Amino acid sequence: MKNLFATLQQKIIALDGNILIKPLPTYFSFKLQKNDKLRSFADVYVNKKAIKVQVSSKLINLKDYRDTRKILYESNEDWTLGYRFYISSLEDTEYAFRLIYTSYSAVNDYLNFS
Repeated sequence: MKNLFATLQQKIIALDGNILIKPLPTYFSFKLQKNDKLRSFADVYVNKKAIKVQVSSKLINLKDYRDTRKILYESNEDWTLGYRFYISSLEDTEYAFRLIYTSYSAVNDYLNFS
C-alpha cells in the first residue's frame, strides 16, 4: 500500500503548488491554500489491505463525479468530507486520481470565487 500511496501522492501534489499535506495520526489530509484560505479536498487513509479516500461532498454532488465504476458512496460520518471510496492496486490509481481531481477542482473554484 505504501507504493500505491506514494504514486497517488505524487499525482496529487503535481496538480498545484498550493497543495499542502497535513499528516494526522490516522490519515493524510490534502488541502488547497489560496487567497489566505485553506480547504481540504481529499483525506487518504493507508491501511494494510486498501487505501480509503474521502472527497468533498459540500461543494459538488455525487453525480458530478461521473463515477462510472460506482465505487464512490456517501459516508455516514458527519465529520468526514462526505464521499468515500477504496482502492487496492496500482491499476486503480488513474481512476482514483480522476475522482480526487474532481474534488480538487470544486475546492479550487470555491477558493477562487469566495
